[in-house]
Amino acid sequence: MLKPVKHLSALRFTTVFAVCTWLVSPMAMAEEVNPKALKDAQQKLNQQTIERGFSAPDPAAVETYIRDAMQGNIGPRQQPPSYWRSGYTCENALQYSHQDYLDCMYYHRHYGNYW
Repeated sequence: MLKPVKHLSALRFTTVFAVCTWLVSPMAMAEEVNPKALKDAQQKLNQQTIERGFSAPDPAAVETYIRDAMQGNIGPRQQPPSYWRSGYTCENALQYSHQDYLDCMYYHRHYGNYW
């Protein structure tokens, strides 16, 4: 008497899955892309991007901050912010806080490296 093959159920499942995928894929590709819907979605995304705002640091203001701190004998902040990770630069700090960015730039100018 022959013993049933245990891997046959896995083979059967794989075959059924492959056949179903083969049958359904043409239906998914048959969906027509509406050019007007794409244009509307792009305009909505553009508007959201514009509304989000952008705050680029003013290089003159950064230089003034560093110069004033150096003239006042104020040392740079020694402890990095809580979110700081190895490999970060001042650009990473800018996404969290403008003050953290200024502190980072001053620290970098003073010590020549990042926190």
